[in-house]
Amino acid sequence: MFTTRYAPADRPVTVVLLPALFVGDWLWDRTWERLNADGWPVVRFGESVVSLDRKTARSVERVATQVLAACREHVSGPMVFCGDSLGALIAFQMARAHPDAVAGIVASGAPGLDKQANQVFGRQLLRRVRHPDEAADIFVKLLLHEPEQYEIDQQRYRETIDEVFRPHGMETLLSALAAVRGYPTKKVLPTLTCPKLFAWGRNDAITPVEPWERAVPTLSDARLVVYDRCGHAPMYERADEYHADLTAFLDYCVARPYVA
Repeated sequence: MFTTRYAPADRPVTVVLLPALFVGDWLWDRTWERLNADGWPVVRFGESVVSLDRKTARSVERVATQVLAACREHVSGPMVFCGDSLGALIAFQMARAHPDAVAGIVASGAPGLDKQANQVFGRQLLRRVRHPDEAADIFVKLLLHEPEQYEIDQQRYRETIDEVFRPHGMETLLSALAAVRGYPTKKVLPTLTCPKLFAWGRNDAITPVEPWERAVPTLSDARLVVYDRCGHAPMYERADEYHADLTAFLDYCVARPYVA
C-alpha cells in the first residue's frame, strides 16, 4: 500500500503528484513546495511502484486503483494527475477509468509510442546491473540530461535504489516493466476527453519526444511543451519552466465548466 502526504488548500482542484517506477518522490520536491506556496491542495506519494506487491505492480489498472483509493482518503473533488514515466501511464488510466474524478492530466516521459526505446531501456537497466551502485549510475545517466549539474540527495536516492534490491524488489520491478510494455498507450490516448498537458525533455533518452510531437496534435484538448537541455524528468531538471506551465494548465482546468 502507498503512503501519502496531503497539503490542503482552498482551490477547487487538487493536484496529485504520482509515483514513478522506482524513482523516489524527490523528483517532486520543488513542485510540491511551489504548489503549496501558491495555495494549491496537493497529494504526493512516499513510495515508488516497486514498493507494491508483484501482482499489483504487474497491472497499470491495479496500481491506478490503489492510487485512487489513497487519494480519496484526503480528497472527494476533482483532481489533476501529474505523472512521469510509469506515473504518466497511471494518469492515462485514471482519465480512462475514472473520468468523473479527473479534471486534467499532466504527462512526462510516458512509454508506449516508441516500443523500441522502451525495450532498450529495460535491457540496459537489467542486463548490466549486478549491484545497487551500478543501478544508480546507469539510471541517473538515463534519467537526467547532464546529471553532473544537479545536486541529488544521495541518501534519498540510495534509499530508492535499495528498495529495488530488497527481497522480491527486482521481481516487482520486472512485473512493473511488463505492465509498462503491455499498456495500450496508443489505443488509450484518443479516448481521453479531459484536458491534457504533455511536458517533455528535448533530450529524453528513455522516451524520445519525436513520437509525441506527431501524436499530440491529433488529440483533443491537448498541448505539448518541450524543454531544451532536459531529459526524462522536466519537473526536476526544468523546475521553473515546468511549474509555470503546470500552474497555467491548472488555471485552465479550473476555468472549465466541469470544475466551476
